[in-house]
Amino acid sequence: MKLVHGKAAVASQHFISSLIGLKILENGGNAFDAAIAMSAALSVVLPQTGGPGGDGFLLASTPKGLIAYNGSGKSPKNFDAEKFINEKPMIGPLTITVPGLVDMWKWIAERYCRFELKKLLSPAIQLAKEGFIVNRELAQSIARFKGNDEDYLRLYANKKMGDILIQKELGLVLETIAKDPESFYRGKLAETIINGLNKKGVAIDIDDFAEHKGEEMNTINIKFLGYDIHELPPNTQGITTLEILNYVEKEGLYKLDFADSKRLEEHIKIAAMAYEDRDKYIGDPRFMEIDTYELLKLKRNASNIRLNIGDTTFLVVSDKEGNIVGLIQSLFHHFGSGIIVNGVIMQNRAIGFARKKGLPNSPAGNKRPLHTLSIAYAEKDERKIMLGCAGGDLRPQIHAEVLENIICYSMDLGRAIDAPRFMLMEWGENMKISYENRIKLNIANAEAVDPYSRSMGVCNAIEYSEGSYKASSDPRSEGVALAIF
Repeated sequence: MKLVHGKAAVASQHFISSLIGLKILENGGNAFDAAIAMSAALSVVLPQTGGPGGDGFLLASTPKGLIAYNGSGKSPKNFDAEKFINEKPMIGPLTITVPGLVDMWKWIAERYCRFELKKLLSPAIQLAKEGFIVNRELAQSIARFKGNDEDYLRLYANKKMGDILIQKELGLVLETIAKDPESFYRGKLAETIINGLNKKGVAIDIDDFAEHKGEEMNTINIKFLGYDIHELPPNTQGITTLEILNYVEKEGLYKLDFADSKRLEEHIKIAAMAYEDRDKYIGDPRFMEIDTYELLKLKRNASNIRLNIGDTTFLVVSDKEGNIVGLIQSLFHHFGSGIIVNGVIMQNRAIGFARKKGLPNSPAGNKRPLHTLSIAYAEKDERKIMLGCAGGDLRPQIHAEVLENIICYSMDLGRAIDAPRFMLMEWGENMKISYENRIKLNIANAEAVDPYSRSMGVCNAIEYSEGSYKASSDPRSEGVALAIF
């Protein structure tokens, strides 16, 4: 169990990122400053999970209220939806959407930061140019990924745990962004990246980048056993977490013991129904035909659902001024599309589109796909909890289980994240469930996995209660939580 206490705190999936965030706080920066510095550092030390070529979302609790930002990009205007449906690619040129993380950095910095981007990105630039030691998570991703992009092969393919990884091209891109983030979308840097993508068969043009604009948004929320639970709205799958929790309260599952077999089985059925609704109704809000809150009134039978673990990273940071900032970034699958230009790994977010026509999330040009990224926030009286995770499609189940551990089973933050997890992986005639073997699950087609399995996702969280912060980093990762006393 990883749990620290203090007047300010950070938690992330890599110790270097956490240390950088803590130093920013110690040197007078606020939680927003630290979040950007940590995000940039993660883009270098865990490049397979996120970076300038990917998307990001922000959810922050401040003394003035909640702040939420959608930093996801759209498909290119000339996106070939027919080819996408027919070929169903998982990596490659057709899977690339416009990356939104850099725009989000700019938006945060202009409104909430004390320090300039040049200072905040400086640690990441140094890491990229001078190198760092490859950790286990990155080494495992490299070993699993079978990409054949020449730049991927040159930069990453032969790296193993303990090797030094230098990413000079990425460092130069980050330097340019630090001076002028607009250049990533509308300047010379954008033109260079677009030309490189075109040469690799990506049907994207400078207007697709130039027209990108993230969006400030309002959270969606429910009451759950006296707590206000907030999630990010569509195009994210945040509504799925709320739907699961809604059914948990409605069906009285919270009254059952944590490891009660009936609770576990019913929880899995609830998740299946929530995912069915997600796949049928959720997508880019401009194309949805049902109000988000109406979904909470629906009840559906479980159908065939296939879920995948993506590669994502979430960080959370708090400061002495009462801000708690959650930031999540991703390329979707590890190394995203597998296409690298100027050291920037491009995401494969287009695979978030449905594989058929007639749905809010059907593929089309100039459209945001359904996004697995989301962040959860819970509040009751003076208690505030911000959490997020790496977990792809499993994210709503992870969010719900950790929140239930805290609210229903009175676990502290560290134990709630540490507790064994059980996950719906496939549903239908060939139902598949995975669970950590620290609990018993007597359900057909349920497969036990090792304790603290990375396949159960990686969660980080910060809680404010009783006048101080508590931060926890998931033992399923190599990340750490740190605090200022």
